This record gives sequence, structure tokens and C-alpha cells, in this order.
Amino acid sequence: MKYFEPHNRHLWIEIMEEEKEEKKSTVLMPESYKQQKSEFSVVKLKDCAPDCARRWVRGQKMVVEQRMIREIKLGDKSFHTILENYVLGVVK
Repeated sequence: MKYFEPHNRHLWIEIMEEEKEEKKSTVLMPESYKQQKSEFSVVKLKDCAPDCARRWVRGQKMVVEQRMIREIKLGDKSFHTILENYVLGVVK
């Protein structure tokens, strides 16, 4: 399967990789310490459902709540979707 077509006001998105900066710290942390991840993600729009309330532009970058992203696995492929209501803003 090469292509996924979203329906019911969903957006097919690609999660953008976060740029990681390695910072040297002089503060010692316990080995069990895990750095908190942001609750938001920047994603790139791949496609949108035909019944979306707004006209979305393919390729635009958007900010969404990470916990609202849904992963769909079909065979060896996986697709990420989000309901259009969960888009918090567009990156310009």
C-alpha cells in the first residue's frame, strides 16, 4: 500500500523530527531521570479529508498536541492522522 486517503475530517500528517541539541550540564542527575518531552509536535500535512471545514495546503507545517496524534498500522506501513480540530496553529 503506497497511499492513505483520510476521511471524516482527518488530516494525514508526517511527524517532523525534533532538532536535538546536546547540552553539557554541570548538574548531576540520577540515571533514572528522563528529560520531559514537549506536549506539542510540529507536523507536515500530507493530505486532508474532502469534508474538512477549512482548505488545508499540503506541505504546510502545523503545531498539534502530541497526545492527539493517532498511528494507524497497515501491514508494514504506518500512517499518522489527527482530527482537524486539534490543529493549534500553522507555522509560517
